[in-house]
Amino acid sequence: MSYPLLLGHAQETYNISVTNQYNASVDYTLSVLADASSTRYIHSNVREIHQSELYFDAGDIVSSVKSTHFFTGEEVLTSAVTKVYMPVQKLNLTCPSVATQNKPFFCKMTVQEGTNMAADVSVIGSGNRVTFQMPDTSIYTVGHMGGTAGSQTTHHSKIYILQNQIFKHEGLLKTVQYDAIATGTIIFQVYRPVCSSGSTFCMKSYNCIGSTAACQDQTDRWAITCASDQYFSFPGRTCRDRATNARIDWYFASDWNAMPVQTLELVGEYTHVISSTGLGFAVLDSSAIEVQPGDVFAFYMENTITIKHADSTVAEETYSDVGNNWGNRVPGEYQIPGSFSGSNTKHMVKAFVVRTVTTSFEYTFYNAGNVTLEAIVSNQDMLPGDQNYRAINDSVGIEVQAVIANLTFNFVSHVATNASVSFDIPAHPGSKVTYSWQFGDGHTEEVYQTRTMSHTYVSDGVYGITLFAWNDVSNMTTYGWISIQDTILDLVFEAGQVVTVQSYPTLVTWTIAYGTNVTYDIAFSDGNTYQLLHDAPPDIGVDGLHLGLSGALNHTFGDIGNYSVHLTASNAISSQSAMLYLPIQIPILDLYIEPPNPIPYDTEVTIVVTTTNGTNAVYESTFDGYPTRNLSMTLRTKTMTGVRQVPCTFTTAAPYAVTVYQNGSYPDVNETAAGGYYGGIMNETAAGGYGYTNVNESDDGYFYHNGTDGSYGYHNGTDGNYGYHNDSSAEGAAGGDYPGTTSIPMCDELYEYEVPDGHAIDGFVHIIPDDYYRTIGNYTLVVSGSNLVNFANASAVLWVDYLIENYTVEVEEFYITPGREINFTHAVYRASRFNLTADYADGFQHNLYRGVMLEPENIVLRHAWATADNYTVNLTMVNPVDNQTIQYEIIVQNAVEGLTLVTNSPVALYPNSVSVGLFEIHYDGVPLLGTDMFASYTFGDRSNITRYVIVNETTPHPTTHNYSVYGTYPITLNVSNYVSFMEFSTNLVVDQAILNMTIEPDPQFVQINTLCMVTVTVAWGTRLNLTWDFGDGTPTYTTDYKTNETNTEFHNYTTAGNFYITITAMNSVGTLIKTITDPIIIQFPVTGFMLTGRKQSLIEPPEWLVVVPFKFYHERAIPLPSNASYYIDYGDGTQSVTRPLPDHGDPALDDGDYEHMFSFDHGYSTGNVYTVTVVVFNLADNVTFTYDVDVFESITNLSKAVFAIEEDNNGTIILKAKGVGPGSIYYPLEKLVYLDVSMNRGSHVTYHWEFGDGFVQTVYNEPYIKYLYNEPGTYTIKLNASNPLNNVVIEKTIIVQRSCIDTEIWVEEPAPRNTTFNFQIYPGTIGSDACYFINFKDPMSDENYLAFLGNQAECEQTYPNSWALQPRRFVPYAASDLEAMRAPGQRLSLTFPHVFQTPGVWNVTMIAHNKVSRSESYWVSGVTRGG
Repeated sequence: MSYPLLLGHAQETYNISVTNQYNASVDYTLSVLADASSTRYIHSNVREIHQSELYFDAGDIVSSVKSTHFFTGEEVLTSAVTKVYMPVQKLNLTCPSVATQNKPFFCKMTVQEGTNMAADVSVIGSGNRVTFQMPDTSIYTVGHMGGTAGSQTTHHSKIYILQNQIFKHEGLLKTVQYDAIATGTIIFQVYRPVCSSGSTFCMKSYNCIGSTAACQDQTDRWAITCASDQYFSFPGRTCRDRATNARIDWYFASDWNAMPVQTLELVGEYTHVISSTGLGFAVLDSSAIEVQPGDVFAFYMENTITIKHADSTVAEETYSDVGNNWGNRVPGEYQIPGSFSGSNTKHMVKAFVVRTVTTSFEYTFYNAGNVTLEAIVSNQDMLPGDQNYRAINDSVGIEVQAVIANLTFNFVSHVATNASVSFDIPAHPGSKVTYSWQFGDGHTEEVYQTRTMSHTYVSDGVYGITLFAWNDVSNMTTYGWISIQDTILDLVFEAGQVVTVQSYPTLVTWTIAYGTNVTYDIAFSDGNTYQLLHDAPPDIGVDGLHLGLSGALNHTFGDIGNYSVHLTASNAISSQSAMLYLPIQIPILDLYIEPPNPIPYDTEVTIVVTTTNGTNAVYESTFDGYPTRNLSMTLRTKTMTGVRQVPCTFTTAAPYAVTVYQNGSYPDVNETAAGGYYGGIMNETAAGGYGYTNVNESDDGYFYHNGTDGSYGYHNGTDGNYGYHNDSSAEGAAGGDYPGTTSIPMCDELYEYEVPDGHAIDGFVHIIPDDYYRTIGNYTLVVSGSNLVNFANASAVLWVDYLIENYTVEVEEFYITPGREINFTHAVYRASRFNLTADYADGFQHNLYRGVMLEPENIVLRHAWATADNYTVNLTMVNPVDNQTIQYEIIVQNAVEGLTLVTNSPVALYPNSVSVGLFEIHYDGVPLLGTDMFASYTFGDRSNITRYVIVNETTPHPTTHNYSVYGTYPITLNVSNYVSFMEFSTNLVVDQAILNMTIEPDPQFVQINTLCMVTVTVAWGTRLNLTWDFGDGTPTYTTDYKTNETNTEFHNYTTAGNFYITITAMNSVGTLIKTITDPIIIQFPVTGFMLTGRKQSLIEPPEWLVVVPFKFYHERAIPLPSNASYYIDYGDGTQSVTRPLPDHGDPALDDGDYEHMFSFDHGYSTGNVYTVTVVVFNLADNVTFTYDVDVFESITNLSKAVFAIEEDNNGTIILKAKGVGPGSIYYPLEKLVYLDVSMNRGSHVTYHWEFGDGFVQTVYNEPYIKYLYNEPGTYTIKLNASNPLNNVVIEKTIIVQRSCIDTEIWVEEPAPRNTTFNFQIYPGTIGSDACYFINFKDPMSDENYLAFLGNQAECEQTYPNSWALQPRRFVPYAASDLEAMRAPGQRLSLTFPHVFQTPGVWNVTMIAHNKVSRSESYWVSGVTRGG
């Protein structure tokens, strides 16, 4: 054995050399002490063994190899010591990122795995080094191994948690050992306790604790307390019985439900495929999982139970179902869903964890700056260049800094607001310094290694300044004070709204960006002014607010209009002004459209629109969504009545009371108006012009002109006075007295005048046909008005309707029978939205509404009269814009009524017969019976008949008709006289009666949960429904029967038993029910069995017999087949009798999940591989279970036979022939050589063939072989037949020849006698050692009429008599010579001369042959007499 340095946690190979002097099978057992795998069983008969081993820990491992003779039991033992080390993996160097100059600091190095490690630490680029020895990493395990297989039930597809095997240390899960009882897939996992937000995990109590709680203060869940009759064993860290010293097992938890933490989250997993049973290992390699204290080891057997387990007195494991997201699980996200169950089992699975090692070292830097510290760790047993040498490194960057001292700063102490202030820091000790400025106004700045700073204060005041300087190793603080004053800047003046409603307050607001002690002055263009002081409240009645840098004021305007507002902000050192423009308006109220009446199509309409209030408004309108072209909105006026003075008119002589006004001043007629209404005369004879003022004082008066020189005007001043001007000017004097001097008699006169009605608006929309596209319908008119304070809209619907044009009514009949309905067809050219009323003068009316009707549309109304009479029908059509009326006279007479048609449907049809359909006309006596009625039938089969009807209330009128084919026949009947008729239609159903139904289940015997096919056949019957009842309690259902097709249903029986199927067939004429006589038998299938036995046996003299034992098992979880039997085929041509399958066998022979059924043995007298078969069957299933056994025996009397064979396209031998020629050793090159081996005894034989041409082939247990040689020649075939007991070598020499194929002889002809014929000889394939024998047939030929070419020995041996004739004609050719003569890809031709002497026709023959073939060719030569 070799003595290598091997890697831990890696598959390594032993090289084992064994001297096997008996050349026999030997068992080798490899035993590795202190390793996870204790033994390895190897069955081999080779001299060199390469055995892979997996080591989990480092150190000197003793390994031994024991060889055991397969039959004699002789043992030889050898051993060696192997050095196993852990390679260095995953170095992590951790140091402070910053160090203080001239001050020592500590670094840590963590190695995830390694033994015998040396550490070398240095600063890159310098000679400073630190070297030391690293401690070894260690291995600890979690899980169980060993123990007797348990009886507890385990489960696959569950997550098994080892709650008493929790990882207590950080480390790397590298390898998992297991003991497998079956192959399959297993997933090894690590889970971690999960705590809610705000809590942390405590390993000591294995619980989640608050963020402020201390873990060391928690109860120790790991503490082991021994009873009074026990003592604590420190080496085993467990309690032991004082009397017996027996170990007392301690359990962390009975199951996970008892754990304080219930939520487990997946950390990592590794999927491993178990390919063989017994001890096995999963090496995670690059998939190793990092574990932390508190993590839990778990595993998941995917589809079958693969891991052996032992029973436990308590629930040492917990299992749980997987979650819905199991298939998409991701580490860090997937959590076990809970619902844990305890399991009194210990599965044979153990996790090997490498526990990391950490060491610290001290270092000091004497100069400031950035340096890189590098650590190198390597295995000391290895040197660079060795195959398994491992060295890893890690480095960290460290910044070395100096301590800060003597910090100050310089600045100007008094600065204006918004002016930039500069600060300067003098140079001082310290490196990599960061400066943080706090300016006292809430602003901070942070700079790195910059000793200047500027800042702008945006508010006045006195501010404290703090300067804080720091680096990663020190810090220092210093302070200062600065005074800041403000200037007024950025005055912003805004209105609370764009426009204000009259009589509502208007809000104005303002802000400034900067300014102290500010006074705000506000002046409105309506004459109001306000002042807000910074140090005093507003005046009483002023709705304003001073907020320092902002303010607000409410002001109410008395009238509508556009106003300006001026704002001035000022203090002692500055001022700013701003102005706003404010519109004041009245909202639009009560916008209304007067609903219009419908209008006739193609006419115009004017629609009225009004409002009750609103100023400065813009009005728009749309009609059917489009702007209208004719919208008019004007100020509404109202009519007022007044009294005015006019010159009096005296028609009689009498005294009159008159008022004489001596000047131009007149009294106010209407004292409530803002201005009076006045009139005046121009001269005595004229009527006199007059004028009046508008109620609104701001408007001028109207001017009246009486003649060419009497024009005057008036002015509405503040006192109602006005004057007139006696010329043609358009305006009177601005007030003043009338300069008249003559007294004119004046009289009072009442008059009416128009004045604005507040702010109300009247308007209209004018709609023309083009606005509604000359199309009828309803159109929406929308009028909207808007000003700056609101938006209002109103809508109304206008209907446009057609007039009722060309209204006509067409009457279907004017003479009808009582009860007979007739059509009134109403038509118009066009009309819309009309009501149609038909008054039939019998107390009944039709009322109908239609939206629109256009030619050629019509309306058909039907009506019947109950009694005979003359009726005047009034037909009226009315719509919103028109109406029309039409009258007709209708005469009603008696009609035919009261008849019914009765049939005998359905009718059954039987084979070789007809069905008789019966049709009867019945009269019910009401009303009067019609006279002279005729009945006309159509029978649905292209036949008809007409008959005179004789019928009364008691006697119907019958008619019959015969049917010979099934079907549904449409029957029609017309009964009529001269004034009326009645029509009847019905269906006569003719169906075949149901006869001869059969039910055929297939198969009759069915496995449970397997589909059974049931076929139903009906010999006679049409249009059937089949109701299926399968007899097992499942719901019945119905299908249609398909004539001339297979009617099959499939049913799945889920319960074992005997079931009777019942089928109910039904059609219109009957029902047939049938139940099968023999039941469907449903049985459990044959499954879950296992056949085992002794795998290898040896036959030895003198008995030449060996008895092999077998056992037959069945899996407990699977039901036994129903009523099963079995028989055994022993694989050697013998077979047992059939026996009933027992329920169970010997419980002592049960094997895990399998229970013993029965045992048997069988004796074998010949070595071979025997396939033993147990056939288990019942009525529904038949399954064969096989087991191969090897029966060994030595090879004796080995021999072989050689054949030439031909095969068809499928590889089947169609011709088999022995060798030919002397010794029967000649074989054709073109055929396969078939070698057949026979022996008296021998098994498990390996046949090693050497074919003599350099090609070898080895086959196992196949005593024959086929081979095709590529070239002719002499070959010695050697066979070495061997098995683990002995070997035999035999040889045979054969000669392979190329066959003579495609030979030919010919000559150009004819030619005279006594001339040379140059015959062309084609040797074809050029057969090996071939002789070409030519017979020219003319005995008078020159020389000899017989000739030979080719191999002399072949010619001489084959034709000894012809060869002896003289003179002999022979041309020697070797096959190799002929091959050399043939051009590549060309046909070889040889010239052979011959002289005929006898005229005639000669059939020249050429025979080409060798030992393996014969080919004949002919040529008929014509020889003439010639000259």
